[in-house]
Amino acid sequence: MLYSEFLNEFNKNKKIKFRLYCLEYIIEEKNGLYEIKTLSYPEKKIHQFKTLDELFDSYTIYNEILRRHLNKMNLIQ
Repeated sequence: MLYSEFLNEFNKNKKIKFRLYCLEYIIEEKNGLYEIKTLSYPEKKIHQFKTLDELFDSYTIYNEILRRHLNKMNLIQ
């Protein structure tokens, strides 16, 4: 998936769910901040960022920034 495709899907509802490495994640906008959390582990901390770019360049999965995983993301409806 390209980042522009992700943005198009995200802008429809200000929320997007995706699967990556058998885990489900949700990114949503709340009170002007962008949150990412793992749906598979609801007790884990919710991470907040000021922009989507900051989220994609700061949040890591297996020590790689999220932006590098875009081509492995599978959207969930």
